[in-house]
Amino acid sequence: MIKENSRKKNLLFVLHSFDILFSSGKSIEEAVGLIAKSHYGTISNDFSMIIAKTKNNYINIDSALLELKQKTKVKNYRLLLEYLAFSYKNNTNIQENIIKLQKKAMHEQQNMHKNYENLATTFLDVYILFSFVTVLILNVFVISTKMLGDNELFSYFGITVPSISPPAMFGFYFINSVILVAIAGYVYMANPNNR
Repeated sequence: MIKENSRKKNLLFVLHSFDILFSSGKSIEEAVGLIAKSHYGTISNDFSMIIAKTKNNYINIDSALLELKQKTKVKNYRLLLEYLAFSYKNNTNIQENIIKLQKKAMHEQQNMHKNYENLATTFLDVYILFSFVTVLILNVFVISTKMLGDNELFSYFGITVPSISPPAMFGFYFINSVILVAIAGYVYMANPNNR
């Protein structure tokens, strides 16, 4: 799971690097070798393994790429590996496919960020509403008790409210804080950049 998240996170940078490398006339072997030496997390590690396997003619680079494709579920990464393998085997130009894949991956990442922002906003709105209403009610209880005496405010409505003890107030604020931390943690983990 950690490896897959690293591949998702670094894929767009890798695609951009391939685009630049192929524009400058690098071959697939050279480009794969340079990506392997870069700092793209699991993808660099993947390509290092490919280089190691092909170094002594143990396996062709296209076979190594397709073998790696079977080990990942990241859709756009699988496409990249397939394009690289096909281009190497058939000696075709891959740059157009890289550019298309780069645009596709960028569009998907923008949608992920948009969904994350919507999620974060929704949770924040729910928390603000929850905390505002509950703090308002608590403060009304406390102020009415301190200023008017127990139940005096509510006696007009025929309501009897038990006194709120300091431990109960502390418990309320503590629970509110825990909920806020939980929401912040969930929103943090939902951020595509933290996966």
